[in-house]
Amino acid sequence: MIQHPTRIYVISLLAQYPQLSPLEMSRKMRHGLPLVAYHVRICRDLGAIREVETRHRRGAVEHFYEIIPESRLAIREAIVEAREIRDAVEHAFANL
Repeated sequence: MIQHPTRIYVISLLAQYPQLSPLEMSRKMRHGLPLVAYHVRICRDLGAIREVETRHRRGAVEHFYEIIPESRLAIREAIVEAREIRDAVEHAFANL
């Protein structure tokens, strides 16, 4: 599911920049690379983003991703749903 906050952050970064690698995303998000790479893979497996380029860097391969244009509407709907869930939870806890 796209609704996870880290996945929403990944998608929002890719909406701002044409291509990013998990390393670049982790620096912008100030999260660890393993965490970001994990959520990038999930976004890819869900069909929201795709790998568009690889580059060799310091003995490793850096993968770059972009949003799949056809998935933009589904992404938008998932983000709206996540916000609604967050608001409902906040409301429930406010009334405790």
